[in-house]
Amino acid sequence: MSSEERFLLSECTASDISSMARIFNSAFASNPFHDLLYAGVSHETRIQHFIETSLPKFSQPEIHVYKISDSSTGEMIGFTRWGFPYIPAPPKEEDGSGIVGAETVKVEEEKTSGKVRIIPESYWPQGTNYDLADEKFGTLIEWRKKYVDVKEMYSKSIHDP
Repeated sequence: MSSEERFLLSECTASDISSMARIFNSAFASNPFHDLLYAGVSHETRIQHFIETSLPKFSQPEIHVYKISDSSTGEMIGFTRWGFPYIPAPPKEEDGSGIVGAETVKVEEEKTSGKVRIIPESYWPQGTNYDLADEKFGTLIEWRKKYVDVKEMYSKSIHDP
Protein backbone atom coordinates (compact mmCIF):
# COMPACT_ATOMS: atom_id res chain seq x y z
CA MET A 1 0.00 0.00 0.00
CA SER A 2 1.27 3.45 -0.86
CA SER A 3 1.84 6.20 1.68
CA GLU A 4 -1.30 7.93 0.39
CA GLU A 5 -4.51 6.86 2.10
CA ARG A 6 -7.11 5.37 -0.20
CA PHE A 7 -10.13 6.41 1.86
CA LEU A 8 -10.99 9.61 3.66
CA LEU A 9 -13.30 9.92 6.68
CA SER A 10 -14.92 13.33 7.08
CA GLU A 11 -18.07 14.94 8.41
CA CYS A 12 -21.22 14.84 6.27
CA THR A 13 -23.35 17.90 5.73
CA ALA A 14 -26.88 18.30 4.45
CA SER A 15 -25.38 18.94 0.99
CA ASP A 16 -24.31 15.25 0.95
CA ILE A 17 -27.88 13.99 1.25
CA SER A 18 -28.29 12.93 -2.41
CA SER A 19 -25.16 10.77 -2.24
CA MET A 20 -26.32 9.33 1.08
CA ALA A 21 -29.70 8.43 -0.47
CA ARG A 22 -27.99 6.78 -3.45
CA ILE A 23 -25.74 4.73 -1.16
CA PHE A 24 -28.55 3.75 1.20
CA ASN A 25 -30.84 2.61 -1.61
CA SER A 26 -28.00 0.78 -3.34
CA ALA A 27 -27.16 -1.03 -0.10
CA PHE A 28 -30.69 -2.38 0.22
CA ALA A 29 -31.54 -2.80 -3.49
CA SER A 30 -31.37 -6.60 -3.36
CA ASN A 31 -32.63 -6.95 0.21
CA PRO A 32 -35.79 -9.13 0.28
CA PHE A 33 -37.04 -7.31 3.39
CA HIS A 34 -37.01 -3.95 1.60
CA ASP A 35 -38.83 -5.52 -1.35
CA LEU A 36 -41.60 -6.59 1.04
CA LEU A 37 -41.58 -3.37 3.05
CA TYR A 38 -41.75 -1.08 0.01
CA ALA A 39 -43.55 -3.37 -2.46
CA GLY A 40 -45.92 -0.58 -3.53
CA VAL A 41 -43.36 2.26 -3.43
CA SER A 42 -41.40 3.49 -6.44
CA HIS A 43 -37.61 3.83 -6.38
CA GLU A 44 -37.90 7.62 -6.68
CA THR A 45 -40.32 7.78 -3.73
CA ARG A 46 -37.98 5.62 -1.62
CA ILE A 47 -35.14 8.08 -2.28
CA GLN A 48 -37.35 11.08 -1.51
CA HIS A 49 -38.50 9.43 1.74
CA PHE A 50 -34.88 8.83 2.78
CA ILE A 51 -34.03 12.47 2.09
CA GLU A 52 -37.07 13.83 3.92
CA THR A 53 -36.48 11.69 7.01
CA SER A 54 -32.69 12.12 7.08
CA LEU A 55 -32.32 15.87 6.57
CA PRO A 56 -33.77 16.80 9.99
CA LYS A 57 -31.12 14.64 11.69
CA PHE A 58 -28.45 17.17 10.67
CA SER A 59 -29.99 19.70 13.06
CA GLN A 60 -30.11 17.29 16.01
CA PRO A 61 -27.09 18.02 18.25
CA GLU A 62 -26.75 14.40 19.33
CA ILE A 63 -26.52 13.07 15.76
CA HIS A 64 -23.15 13.02 14.00
CA VAL A 65 -22.90 11.82 10.40
CA TYR A 66 -19.60 10.92 8.74
CA LYS A 67 -18.81 9.95 5.17
CA ILE A 68 -16.19 7.70 3.68
CA SER A 69 -14.85 8.95 0.35
CA ASP A 70 -12.46 7.53 -2.22
CA SER A 71 -9.45 9.83 -1.82
CA SER A 72 -8.52 9.59 -5.51
CA THR A 73 -11.95 10.64 -6.83
CA GLY A 74 -13.60 12.36 -3.87
CA GLU A 75 -16.70 10.19 -4.44
CA MET A 76 -18.66 9.27 -1.30
CA ILE A 77 -18.74 5.48 -1.00
CA GLY A 78 -20.33 5.04 2.44
CA PHE A 79 -21.58 6.84 5.49
CA THR A 80 -22.21 6.21 9.14
CA ARG A 81 -24.56 7.91 11.55
CA TRP A 82 -23.78 8.07 15.27
CA GLY A 83 -25.91 9.06 18.22
CA PHE A 84 -23.66 10.63 20.87
CA PRO A 85 -24.62 10.81 24.54
CA TYR A 86 -26.85 13.81 24.94
CA ILE A 87 -28.88 15.45 27.66
CA PRO A 88 -31.59 17.49 25.98
CA ALA A 89 -32.61 20.86 27.34
CA PRO A 90 -35.91 20.80 29.21
CA PRO A 91 -38.85 21.31 26.86
CA LYS A 92 -40.17 24.83 26.53
CA GLU A 93 -43.39 25.17 28.46
CA GLU A 94 -44.93 27.68 26.05
CA ASP A 95 -44.71 25.57 22.91
CA GLY A 96 -45.41 22.17 24.45
CA SER A 97 -42.49 20.54 22.62
CA GLY A 98 -41.30 17.13 23.74
CA ILE A 99 -37.87 15.65 24.31
CA VAL A 100 -36.47 13.70 21.37
CA GLY A 101 -33.99 10.93 22.23
CA ALA A 102 -30.77 10.26 20.33
CA GLU A 103 -31.30 9.11 16.74
CA THR A 104 -34.94 8.13 17.13
CA VAL A 105 -37.76 8.98 14.86
CA LYS A 106 -40.55 10.86 16.57
CA VAL A 107 -42.36 8.08 18.40
CA GLU A 108 -46.08 8.51 18.70
CA GLU A 109 -49.13 6.34 18.62
CA GLU A 110 -51.56 6.60 15.77
CA LYS A 111 -54.80 4.70 15.57
CA THR A 112 -55.38 3.40 12.05
CA SER A 113 -57.52 0.48 11.04
CA GLY A 114 -58.08 -0.25 14.73
CA LYS A 115 -54.33 -0.71 15.33
CA VAL A 116 -52.06 1.37 17.54
CA ARG A 117 -48.76 1.91 15.72
CA ILE A 118 -45.42 2.86 17.28
CA ILE A 119 -44.44 4.79 14.14
CA PRO A 120 -47.42 6.53 12.54
CA GLU A 121 -48.38 5.53 9.01
CA SER A 122 -47.90 9.15 7.98
CA TYR A 123 -44.13 8.71 8.54
CA TRP A 124 -43.89 6.16 5.70
CA PRO A 125 -44.47 6.68 1.97
CA GLN A 126 -47.85 5.53 0.69
CA GLY A 127 -47.61 1.90 -0.43
CA THR A 128 -45.42 0.80 2.50
CA ASN A 129 -46.36 -2.44 4.26
CA TYR A 130 -47.28 -0.71 7.55
CA ASP A 131 -47.65 -3.93 9.54
CA LEU A 132 -44.16 -5.09 8.53
CA ALA A 133 -42.69 -1.63 9.21
CA ASP A 134 -44.26 -1.52 12.66
CA GLU A 135 -43.18 -5.06 13.50
CA LYS A 136 -39.52 -4.46 12.68
CA PHE A 137 -38.88 -0.78 13.34
CA GLY A 138 -41.40 -0.46 16.15
CA THR A 139 -39.70 -3.36 17.90
CA LEU A 140 -36.28 -1.74 17.39
CA ILE A 141 -37.56 1.52 18.86
CA GLU A 142 -38.99 -0.30 21.86
CA TRP A 143 -35.68 -2.12 22.40
CA ARG A 144 -33.76 1.16 22.08
CA LYS A 145 -36.04 2.79 24.65
CA LYS A 146 -35.49 -0.16 26.99
CA TYR A 147 -31.74 -0.80 26.55
CA VAL A 148 -30.09 2.43 25.32
CA ASP A 149 -29.52 5.31 27.70
CA VAL A 150 -29.17 8.26 25.32
CA LYS A 151 -27.63 10.33 28.12
CA GLU A 152 -24.78 7.84 28.63
CA MET A 153 -24.40 5.66 25.52
CA TYR A 154 -23.27 5.96 21.91
CA SER A 155 -25.32 4.31 19.18
CA LYS A 156 -24.29 3.67 15.59
CA SER A 157 -25.98 2.95 12.29
CA ILE A 158 -23.86 2.06 9.23
CA HIS A 159 -25.04 2.25 5.61
CA ASP A 160 -22.75 1.13 2.84
CA PRO A 161 -23.27 -0.80 -0.44
